[in-house]
Amino acid sequence: MIPLTKKEIDAALPKLNKAVEIYLQLQNDLRRLDVSTNRQFQKTFSGYYRVRRDPEWQKYFFGLLQKHKHSKVDFESVLVELHKATGKMEASFVSKLVGSIRPELPIIDSIVLGHLALELPSDGTENRAAAISSIHKNLINEFSDFLKTDDGKYLTARFKRAYPAANLTDEKMLDFVLWVTPKIYSVQVLKEKVGNAVAVFMKNDRKLLKYGAHEQAISHRIAVYLEKLFGKREKLNVDCEYNKHLDGEKRIDLELAQFSPGDFENCGCRGCKKLLKNEQLQEKLFRPDVVVHSRGNDERNLIAIEMKTDLFCPFDAAKLKALTKLRVNGGLYEYQLGVFLHFLKGKPNFLFFPEDGQ
Repeated sequence: MIPLTKKEIDAALPKLNKAVEIYLQLQNDLRRLDVSTNRQFQKTFSGYYRVRRDPEWQKYFFGLLQKHKHSKVDFESVLVELHKATGKMEASFVSKLVGSIRPELPIIDSIVLGHLALELPSDGTENRAAAISSIHKNLINEFSDFLKTDDGKYLTARFKRAYPAANLTDEKMLDFVLWVTPKIYSVQVLKEKVGNAVAVFMKNDRKLLKYGAHEQAISHRIAVYLEKLFGKREKLNVDCEYNKHLDGEKRIDLELAQFSPGDFENCGCRGCKKLLKNEQLQEKLFRPDVVVHSRGNDERNLIAIEMKTDLFCPFDAAKLKALTKLRVNGGLYEYQLGVFLHFLKGKPNFLFFPEDGQ
């Protein structure tokens, strides 16, 4: 059974305004446009569902969406059809295609699977398409079972009250709530893990502060201790100075209006100096000191840490705000927790993101 509580439902609903708006527009455009050729639809769909594939792959994908949009399409048949055309077994993207045509069907992604402790079969699995289809059928049954419960009925009633003009299936309402309720770790647990890693650093390596060691040396030791707090079976990566986002460079839109020139001058790091001079920021400055994530995708962006040995850095704070911004509010990364760590008189101080109301 999907472990979703009334408290989590109430917390999720206010986060969905933009997501519901874009979804309804996509559904309307799907009915009236030729989506195999309409670039604006494809761009919006790709941004909304995070479809990051090359143009040739997208040609086949949107061609299939146009081809099947008036039929009662079957998940496994589309999975096989796209695989034959592209050589890729795309469970998540196919579920988004089929779910757009048949909104009563669930979408496969790591968040939904995480709620039910399910994993997709690996590349070498025999009859992999059938095995993936079995997971999809399992989700259909789990959604159906949950929606019959008191919590399920509570979810649909509250959703309709929050979004009375949105004509959505019960399954899509549940999908939306799950989407913004990740079950990988709670923010409180992540804060505790960061605190524990820093505590071990202070016990074993605090002399690095006394010696005036570079912040990269300090962040490396914290990353080592942090890595030990996550199990190997979780397949998470703890990286320092990670500059990549999927196949490209990490890029961040900074919100700087809250800071004054004096804030940047007081810090004096390279980023703040460039902002003070209105110079263009280089992509290498967007490397968080430490991240806990899954390389090559945005499905499990857990922690981003920026660190200074003494002063508060407004540039780092702006980066963390951008890194933790919700996708439904225009964010690119949606890390669950951002941490600005600095050491005042040799003692660790923490500032956590997202801030209230972000």
